[in-house]
Amino acid sequence: MTTVTPTTSYANTGMDIYFTAGTSSDKNVTITPRYSNSAGYVAAHTNTNNGGVGYWKIITTSVSQGTTSVSGTTATRGTATWNTGWIT
Repeated sequence: MTTVTPTTSYANTGMDIYFTAGTSSDKNVTITPRYSNSAGYVAAHTNTNNGGVGYWKIITTSVSQGTTSVSGTTATRGTATWNTGWIT
C-alpha cells in the first residue's frame, strides 16, 4: 500500500482587510486548519505541525457626522464619513 504524508496549511490571505490579529482570549473568529491526504496509509508520526490556529478580531469603525448649516436661504448639508470596518 502507498505511504502518504498528511499535508496541512493555514493561509490567511486577505484577512487583514477586515480583521486584525487577535489572541485565543480576545477574538471574534478562530481558524483551525485540518489535515488532508490522498488514499493510502499514514505511518505513525509525532510533532506534525497543523499550520497553527489563527485568531482574528473584526475591524470596527464609527461614523462621523458633518455639520449642516443654514445661512439665509442657503443650506449646506453635512455629510457622513466612515472607514472600512464593522459599524456597531
